[in-house]
Amino acid sequence: MKQLLAIDCIDKHTSFAHAINGEVINYSNFNHDSLSAELLNNLNKFLLENKMIVNDFDAFAVCNGPGGYTSLRVAIATIKGMASALNKQVQSVSKLAANAYAAMQIQEEFQDIISFHKIRDSHYIFANYNEKNIVDANKKEKFIEFDRHVTKHFPKNGFICGDVPAELASMINVQLKNGQYKILEGITKDARTIATLAYKRNAFYESDNLDVLYPLPPKIHKKK
Repeated sequence: MKQLLAIDCIDKHTSFAHAINGEVINYSNFNHDSLSAELLNNLNKFLLENKMIVNDFDAFAVCNGPGGYTSLRVAIATIKGMASALNKQVQSVSKLAANAYAAMQIQEEFQDIISFHKIRDSHYIFANYNEKNIVDANKKEKFIEFDRHVTKHFPKNGFICGDVPAELASMINVQLKNGQYKILEGITKDARTIATLAYKRNAFYESDNLDVLYPLPPKIHKKK
């Protein structure tokens, strides 16, 4: 039996999930103004409500980005601290993979998912996922920057989720007349998604190797 604690801390929304062998047993979420001041208090509350202590978990999973710099750093530092102190292993799941996995759970028409993330202003990236590569821990995720040639990287058919650029729909209509694509709105991952996908991948490692995900060069992340 593998007990897993998953944390998702992107933007102003944070969630915790306790899963046993990939099945989510307990879940909680909260909105925050200062994650650094509120994360541990809310985690302790989550543990108390479920009559657990941190050492009860065999491993930890966390969404490592991309996303807000401060919230991700707080989440990663918290997981690394707990894992190091308790000699536990960790696993990270990207926001794009988590959103794609969440989309896969609610649709069965297409196997391919195109997951987008808005980095800043007009900068977007995306990655292609399917039922096989999303659970393959040895398959390195390939993040592609959004531009006017973006559709050449698309599969023939698929669902699109995440932070979808407003102009993408018209680009698809003009450039991909022979394909079938559907934009899924409102698909969001949380700690439950992180826990389930991490268990399926089963790619846990030492906490020293855990870090925030920056799929594009730092200049993209800087304000003009």
